[in-house]
Amino acid sequence: MRYLTLFCSLLGMFIIPVVSGDTVSPDSGIKLEKGADYRIVKEYQYPDFKVIQFNLARLSHFSYMLLSGGECLVIDPGRDAGIYREIAKKEKVKIKGVFLTHAHADFVAGHIELAQQTGCPVYVNKANRAVYKHNGVKDGDALKIGKAVVKFIETPGHTPDGMCAPVYGANKPSEPEIIFTGDTLFVNSVGRPDLLEGQVSAVELASKMYDSWFGKLALLDDGGVVLPAHGAGSLCGSKLGKSPSSTIGAEKRNNPYLQHKSKNEFIAAVVNSLAHVPQYFIHNAQLNRQGPPPVKWQELPGKELAIADIDVKNPNTYVIDVRPAEEYAAGHIDNSINIPKSGKLATWLGIVVPWKAKLIVTGSKEEVAEAVHRLQRIGYKPEYVVFETWRKAGGRISGTGLIPPGEIYSQLKGSGPLPLDVRQKSEWDEQRIGNVINMPLQSLDRTKAKLDPAMPLITICRTGYRAGIAAGLLARSGFKNVNIMQGGMEGWNQAKLPTVGAGAVCPLTAASEKSAAPVLPELITVEGLNRLIKDMPDFVEIIDIRPAEQFTDYNIPGSANLELRKLLEQGAPPEGKTLIIVDRDGTVALLAAGILSGKVNRKLKALEGGVEKYWEKTFGAAKRPVPSAKPVQPEKAPQKVKKIIQDAGC
Repeated sequence: MRYLTLFCSLLGMFIIPVVSGDTVSPDSGIKLEKGADYRIVKEYQYPDFKVIQFNLARLSHFSYMLLSGGECLVIDPGRDAGIYREIAKKEKVKIKGVFLTHAHADFVAGHIELAQQTGCPVYVNKANRAVYKHNGVKDGDALKIGKAVVKFIETPGHTPDGMCAPVYGANKPSEPEIIFTGDTLFVNSVGRPDLLEGQVSAVELASKMYDSWFGKLALLDDGGVVLPAHGAGSLCGSKLGKSPSSTIGAEKRNNPYLQHKSKNEFIAAVVNSLAHVPQYFIHNAQLNRQGPPPVKWQELPGKELAIADIDVKNPNTYVIDVRPAEEYAAGHIDNSINIPKSGKLATWLGIVVPWKAKLIVTGSKEEVAEAVHRLQRIGYKPEYVVFETWRKAGGRISGTGLIPPGEIYSQLKGSGPLPLDVRQKSEWDEQRIGNVINMPLQSLDRTKAKLDPAMPLITICRTGYRAGIAAGLLARSGFKNVNIMQGGMEGWNQAKLPTVGAGAVCPLTAASEKSAAPVLPELITVEGLNRLIKDMPDFVEIIDIRPAEQFTDYNIPGSANLELRKLLEQGAPPEGKTLIIVDRDGTVALLAAGILSGKVNRKLKALEGGVEKYWEKTFGAAKRPVPSAKPVQPEKAPQKVKKIIQDAGC
């Protein structure tokens, strides 16, 4: 028996192969594509119990079943809970309870579904403030499942109600074999502490996270297997590891956040790593506390909408087209946004669509059915119209260009559209097609005011998925000419086109920079411009593109006035000096620099904040003085400025 126990301990865990292809949801009977269904990724076998780990890849969500002695506990289930009932039947175990590690924000949990279907109790931290019927647990409480003992540890940090659950077998009553860590501890990361902004500060929760780790979890046996609620790609933490599990010892050694022994340093590291919070998170957390209503999974939400009932111009109406990008580009409902179901449909829709908006999904009937099923996992209640119904009824159809990277590369050497990279800044820093404008998709609504709706744009991301969403959002906001770079940066790299950045795949060379790649614009701060003027005055050319009368009122000393139209018509020669373009507030200057980047091979910069910010920061005067010298007009410009005008290549 001793050797059998040793063998099982060494075996530890084994991987269950994941079968590729579509599967059918046990709840709705709807076919779900790979990644949008629950898959068993691992089974962890111990002498007294077994743990089955499920992954819902499109939400980066791990859930679990703890099985022992004919009984089962389900941990952090998804809303469509049929998979757990199906596995319980197959394993011949009875579901004795559901345990929620906290009030999840990124998905609607299946605790109410399972409780109503099986009659089992729901276990949550007493601090959860749950209003549905539940069993509140606290530090030191325990629950027996067959031969396994589940102990509860309060671990606030991600949220105030965070709770972890070490599981002990009869053969090792003092050392936990596994620990369900929820969103408190991930592989190589920790849960973000900023989801309760306005109620509890991120700093306060990060401080509690430090205490939960160093005062509780770090004291557990190093061999305890860490089983978190999320994996790589989740927005509940930063830079989660790709492995579905870890150990307490491995996290002590490898988790970058846990290397900070000082509480202040730990808090700074956690708070400084925070990314954008999707707007639906706070609503999902509230739903999970209230007890989400059960869903009739086999029914679409009512009848298909009539064409006359869809007002695509209404700012509160969002039509989401879930078809592939190529089909959307060929023709789509006017003002609709393409979020293909082949990717993280629920996450991205939850980021761009306001919670209380009228949400309409379109695509084929099968695509609509799957999309509606998946969106209910994050609490949305979409209506729908089949795209073919809209087309046959004569609804207005628009198109969007999918431009191959090679064609864009050629356009950038002329007067092509302005590239707009919608990836995260870290991605943009790593590798890009040039110093193009970067406006991450998550913040596009707040930053698009910097763009000119009449300016032709080309959106760029890693694969084209986010670029398609951005193009739809911009078109919906009144931008007249927005296209998408087909295949994104992956397509650009496959075509072996030049890139810049630390991770450049095909870096620019001295020979190719002049002939092949456009020199693209950068922003320069007021402080940076003043340093250039002071340290290298002979290497700077400043062109003010405001109307002449505004230039006369006040300007940057040493600048020349050349109105925007003439600058764009005539361009600027490929001299060695850095050309700084300035305007009133920096918006138009950056666009002008973007256009010129396709015409000239010289360093181009736009002044951040424009002349207004320059005067405010440089002179600190509430009233901007009129310069004593006469303004420099284009027709009376000195020889060096005339050369800029006369020798420009277009």
